[in-house]
Amino acid sequence: MTSLSVWIVILLILSGCVAALQSWRAAFGSDTADGPDQARRLFLQNQKLLQELFLELARSRGKPQDLYWARCDWKPEVTFAQEVDSGLLTAFQQIEIQFEAVPGGEMEDVEAVDQAKFASAVFHYGSQGWGTGGRALFNLSPSDCVERLAGQYLPVRFPENSDPA
Repeated sequence: MTSLSVWIVILLILSGCVAALQSWRAAFGSDTADGPDQARRLFLQNQKLLQELFLELARSRGKPQDLYWARCDWKPEVTFAQEVDSGLLTAFQQIEIQFEAVPGGEMEDVEAVDQAKFASAVFHYGSQGWGTGGRALFNLSPSDCVERLAGQYLPVRFPENSDPA
């Protein structure tokens, strides 16, 4: 191996360590809340704002193609989980979505467009607090998300007498 190759390997290892440290800090670092209970309280306190952000980002993603997110009804079911790889706390909230076909798009004549669809909105908690990318997992309840994605998420359980408010 040439000395240049050795330096490239060292840089790759160091950048991997930095990325792992940043992921750990985002999930457990001093900038974050004092654990899952506090993070859950923050989620519930900021839920309306997070829901508005979710809908804005979901609409801007353009998915599903040729459909507009006309309405999003928020259901009370929220399930918290932890990403296995990054350790990020994740919340899945049940939603019911009403789409409208984009005029001139391929979905304009599809009868099923106006039927409500259910999904789970995805939120993540990191060093900057709760956020979302506007991603929805269609046809999955929040508990189904954790169950079906068992290799990616571990459920977070809260004590029965734990008051999130």
